[in-house]
Amino acid sequence: MSMGELGVIAEHQLNVNIILITNTKLGMVRQLQFDNYGKGHYSGTDINFDIDFMKLAEAYGIKSFKVDKNADFNKVLPEVIKHQGPTLIQCQVHPDFIRI
Repeated sequence: MSMGELGVIAEHQLNVNIILITNTKLGMVRQLQFDNYGKGHYSGTDINFDIDFMKLAEAYGIKSFKVDKNADFNKVLPEVIKHQGPTLIQCQVHPDFIRI
């Protein structure tokens, strides 16, 4: 959660493919609150900014992609698999998407 792992992956050029799902919410906390308390009982899970993970990956020299459609994910996945070295795919989903 501190992004230090990106530094280790980049330093050793590990062939690791990261798929990051973002929704500008604290999704795991929100999901736990939903599971335990039901719909509409979320507290402190909204964040009012979108972290630019592409710039973060770039800072580490990690090849990265940002997608918001399944078709776009399917387009970049073969390139990610073929790439030798670390990659990151950020999948942006709707802020209100929640597993039920």
